[in-house]
Amino acid sequence: MSRSLHVTLIAALWILLWVVVTLIETAPVLHNTRIPLWLSLSAVLLPIVFATAWAAWELRSAQFTRPALNPPWPWFRHHLRRLPFFLVLMFVATYLTNRLLLHTFLPLHILVPWALLKGGVLYCLWLALIFSSLTVGKMRQDDERLLSAQRALAEAQLAQLQAQLRPHFIFNALNTVSALMHTDIGRADRVLAQLGDLLRASLRVDRRDEVSLKEELELLERYAGIMRERFDGRVSLQWDVPAETLPARVPAMLLQPLLENAFKHGVEKSSAVERITIRAARHGDELHIDVHNTGPRMNGSAAGVGLQNCRERLYLLYNSHASLDVSDGEGGGVKASVTLPWRPTAH
Repeated sequence: MSRSLHVTLIAALWILLWVVVTLIETAPVLHNTRIPLWLSLSAVLLPIVFATAWAAWELRSAQFTRPALNPPWPWFRHHLRRLPFFLVLMFVATYLTNRLLLHTFLPLHILVPWALLKGGVLYCLWLALIFSSLTVGKMRQDDERLLSAQRALAEAQLAQLQAQLRPHFIFNALNTVSALMHTDIGRADRVLAQLGDLLRASLRVDRRDEVSLKEELELLERYAGIMRERFDGRVSLQWDVPAETLPARVPAMLLQPLLENAFKHGVEKSSAVERITIRAARHGDELHIDVHNTGPRMNGSAAGVGLQNCRERLYLLYNSHASLDVSDGEGGGVKASVTLPWRPTAH
């Protein structure tokens, strides 16, 4: 909350307080025909003007931010030191207005307690108003700082999680190249070229948390090309992605670990020709993406580091509005299912 808003709020509450005080003090003389109403109001308003001038003068300084608001008692003790001066001046103002305007001469044993009681109560209420508004403002500032810190932490975590992906698949790709160099130099050269294309494409999305599904699938196709060279003749890929789902926003490089798991736990562990299917579909306000591979059923792959990385990124980006589940696929193999909130990219 800004300082100007603080002042506006306190001024509004201060005026409301004095309206109540004025009504209370003028109520006994409303039916007194000997004292005009305007004179009674003037007698009440003059001390109000004095008290308001005092309050405005105090608000112009930065003294109310000292000492700290928590705990409250030192703050109140510090500012109550000015109360005796305020009470003396309030008594003088009340005495003069009663004598000069109303021409009343209340005994001091009545006027003094009344002036001191009214001034003390009003000053304490004034401090309470300031303390409350400052406390609310500080709570909002603390909330904003906390949200900012949480956002910065989440961004750092996302950057760290995303940075872990590239070295991992580069290492696997280079292992493939190393193995092919001894058997098929031509295929090894193709893998290196595809790896270069993949790295160039990944640079375009490296600094973004989310990309379109179309961009994500382009990266995935390049990665799949490298893996097809590694498992030559042992895998077929099927893409079932409707055009209407391509503008959807998805976490950058989310699907690569899922496809890697499909090769690692499905194709690599089988001697037969296996099939990997990538499907996407929109269901209402959700986007569903499946990566299903035939071959051996699930054997602890749901707890892998890559999948845990994906789950953490989903939580940081969408909290509980996204999920990643790994289960045995229908007809065998393993299926990784991602559910995301439907959010199309801007055109």
